[in-house]
Amino acid sequence: MKETFADRLNLALKNKNISAAALSRQTGISKGMLSDYLHNKHVPKQDKVYILAQALQVNTQWLLGYEDNMEPQQKKNTETAHKITSKDIFTANGQKITGQEILDLINERLNQK
Repeated sequence: MKETFADRLNLALKNKNISAAALSRQTGISKGMLSDYLHNKHVPKQDKVYILAQALQVNTQWLLGYEDNMEPQQKKNTETAHKITSKDIFTANGQKITGQEILDLINERLNQK
């Protein structure tokens, strides 16, 4: 059986050794609303789930009962560097520039120093 939001929230509080009152102070979510969440009377909206997950340092998807991994996912760096090769062709100011020309220019500048 899938754990509810209330189950996961209670477990996160227990694991972090933090009271609902302390979580309320930390997040700005009222004690009454947290009580409703903890007793499965309401499931918070997305913005509140995010705030709670951040405060408890847990994965938002886990808190909602969708994932098994409690730990928050690390932000992935989506930027990747492209290694320039001599076969690459770039366009600058409407002109095609080969990777070899760029590499030659870089080496020339490095040798000037």
